[in-house]
Amino acid sequence: MNRRLLEFELASFDYSKINNIAYVKRNRNALLLWYYYNKTSDIISTVLFAKKLSPLKWFRLLTKLRFFDIIEEKYNLPEITPQVLSILISKNKCKECSALITEKNQFCSVMCSNVYKSKDPLYITSLSTSIIKYHNNLTPEEKTNRNTKIKLSVRKFNSELSKPDRTAKYTNNNIRYTSFDALTERFPDVEFLFSSEFYYNNKYLPVKCKKCSFSWEITKTTTLSRTLCTKCHPYKKHKTQTKIFDYINALVPAKENDKSVISNELDIYIPQKKIAFEYNGLLPHSFGDSKVFYYNNHVIDKQYHLRKTEECLKENVQLYHIFEDEFIDIIKQKIWYSVINTALGLNERIFARRCKVKEITTTTAEEFCTANHLQGYCPCGVKLGLFFGEQLVQVMTFRTHKKYQNEIARFCSLQGFSIPGGAGKLLKYFERQYAPKALISFANRRWSQGNVYEKLGFTFLRNTPPNYFYFRENENILYKREHFQKHKLPGLLENFFPELTEIQNMLNNKYRIIFDCGNKLYLKTY
Repeated sequence: MNRRLLEFELASFDYSKINNIAYVKRNRNALLLWYYYNKTSDIISTVLFAKKLSPLKWFRLLTKLRFFDIIEEKYNLPEITPQVLSILISKNKCKECSALITEKNQFCSVMCSNVYKSKDPLYITSLSTSIIKYHNNLTPEEKTNRNTKIKLSVRKFNSELSKPDRTAKYTNNNIRYTSFDALTERFPDVEFLFSSEFYYNNKYLPVKCKKCSFSWEITKTTTLSRTLCTKCHPYKKHKTQTKIFDYINALVPAKENDKSVISNELDIYIPQKKIAFEYNGLLPHSFGDSKVFYYNNHVIDKQYHLRKTEECLKENVQLYHIFEDEFIDIIKQKIWYSVINTALGLNERIFARRCKVKEITTTTAEEFCTANHLQGYCPCGVKLGLFFGEQLVQVMTFRTHKKYQNEIARFCSLQGFSIPGGAGKLLKYFERQYAPKALISFANRRWSQGNVYEKLGFTFLRNTPPNYFYFRENENILYKREHFQKHKLPGLLENFFPELTEIQNMLNNKYRIIFDCGNKLYLKTY
């Protein structure tokens, strides 16, 4: 905190004296200046104090705080220049806000000038006519270039901002759009049970429905979209989320939209198992342009899903993230049901000692992984299968790696079955036959904690950053980022700009981006 704030013990100051304007909209110098004036009640010393606080912009600071409204007659100000004195004793006032100004000006600022002009119907008409005329004279190429130039300049400006500055910028926008004065006009059916000071200093806001008198709480982010009475307008749950919840709740008691574990709610939570499930719709959980205005979001948050996973881990809760496209696909939907049963310990068990290891063909491995692994099949050199009699019940595949020699590419079990000891038996066969020097594997944090690799003697190296995927709105097909590397984009996109990044080019071409939770990297050396 500013040293001057501590010196004047600002914490004990009555904020209600600050011209009835919320504390969050005041900067420290303005707040300190009001405190100084209320303490001394001397306008002359306050003006001199303002010069010390802000030597370059002290006059603007006094103007914004309406200090000149307090001056009634001429004051003897020997330490202030004659030019400034003429302003202080001037009777000329701004046409918009009535603040004291020099004789040369009509307004105290450009903002007041624009606000005053915007109230003049003739000015609005002439302005709109000139704008329409200007746009009508532009060629299609000039319009495209102009819009592109504006987009690039805005994005360049945002990219140069630091994270705190970017947060402050969008926070200020949120405050402006959800100003307390406009709430009653925007939501006539809701009665707000709080004052302006309570609004700006609290997260949860009490409200009441004027029709049925039902009371509940909202947050400031809710007011940006809609504020509806949950009794008059019952919340419509997502059909797929309800379907998943009904399936789990039929097996074990579960809670829906639970807030008891972390600050954010969990779609499905099973307390006795310490397991939670999130259903992630592609559109609301991604970033980019959208036909639905409240899904237009270019402030990319790569930790969006990972943050929730890590918050749950602190409470010893494993969180599974189900993406929308995976439940639309019938095959992957069945795989998820098998994953749920495995997490709940309800699958049929076949012990590995009753099974045999055999090397299998590429066709067999591809068919098995496609039907039993959420990521499907990937090309690999060594393909091992675990057979219970003639039935293939588990597959582990291996491929070469540039740095660590070998990698476990895929590992999965037959739907509806758990094979205790199967991973160890398959790995031992590979070690005997191929004598690896090093072996790595990745555990997808969206559905795995990597416990199986720790049991097999692997060492945890690190967590990798979240992976990302692209998709087009209303397609529900996720494309891997490897397909859209920057050197491939000129032949794939209609509009490509080499000065932009891969992600910026993809967003410009109406693609949206979604992030997962990253992977856990494990290593075993021999």
